[in-house]
Amino acid sequence: MQSDDNLIVSSTPPENWDGLCRAHNCLVHSSSWQELLTSAFSARPIYILDEESNDGVAITVFKAGPFRIGYVGFPIGGSISAEGFPEEKIDSALSGQLPTKLHLLRTPVSAFASGEPLKQPFLETQETAITNLQQWDESDLPSVTRRNIRKSLRSGVNISDADARTDGRVLYRLYAETIARHGGRLRYNEKYFQEIVGASTKLRSLRVFVAQLEGKIAGYLVIAQDNNTAYYLHGASEKRYQIYRPNDLLFLKAIQWAKGEGVDVFNMMSSPMNQSSLVRYKEKWLGETRTHRTYEKDVSPILARCFRLANSLYQSFS
Repeated sequence: MQSDDNLIVSSTPPENWDGLCRAHNCLVHSSSWQELLTSAFSARPIYILDEESNDGVAITVFKAGPFRIGYVGFPIGGSISAEGFPEEKIDSALSGQLPTKLHLLRTPVSAFASGEPLKQPFLETQETAITNLQQWDESDLPSVTRRNIRKSLRSGVNISDADARTDGRVLYRLYAETIARHGGRLRYNEKYFQEIVGASTKLRSLRVFVAQLEGKIAGYLVIAQDNNTAYYLHGASEKRYQIYRPNDLLFLKAIQWAKGEGVDVFNMMSSPMNQSSLVRYKEKWLGETRTHRTYEKDVSPILARCFRLANSLYQSFS
């Protein structure tokens, strides 16, 4: 454990860490979320607490071959209080002895968050969100979307919460098939979806909505509430059931739930710059699209450059 300039840097949650997370309804910086990522990916957390401001961040360090890539508040960024952790505080923590190796730090910053831009290089994606959720109304949706919802209901699609009987392997399979259809890259593994299902039965802020038809899982949607925002983390559907529009009914149920929880923003997260059809799908739910940035800081400049080169080569040949 390191303590310097009111900072505590540790591989385990500092005292009252989870109390602070509960007070701010913060999920992604909590020890529960970090334990989920550790179990699924053999990741390692770094907790940074500023005792002066009583705020902090959890950095999840993932292994990518010989490289160690850290993410602040994976996958949404922010801090326990959602105010954003000062860049100089993180720099101070990184300049000391860290409890685990870290070569590159990535900091996601929502396009819908307040605060000054970081003084670091960044990657850009398109981020879509409903920013006035408490004023959102289903009747304002495009007529084709409302028609798809009615079709799904008439077809007998049923939406429920995942429970102990829900097989995370099925959710992973649907995720992998959806990624393959769109030519994307797998970022998550089967263990992660199993952990997500288990955690959703215990954490109020993590929901897995499952669409069922004919006794089979037709699709699902994973929603996380963090502070005053609900985030759409994952979603996929069984190809043979897509004609019954389970995804539309899932989205409607998720948005209605988030509105009922009193949150102000329903964030549908980032889409790759080349997936305009995905952006259009999100915008039909009355979302607004802005440019999201993920900032990068080289903690070990040589190894960070090596990682970028290796990652670029992998993308070129995959």
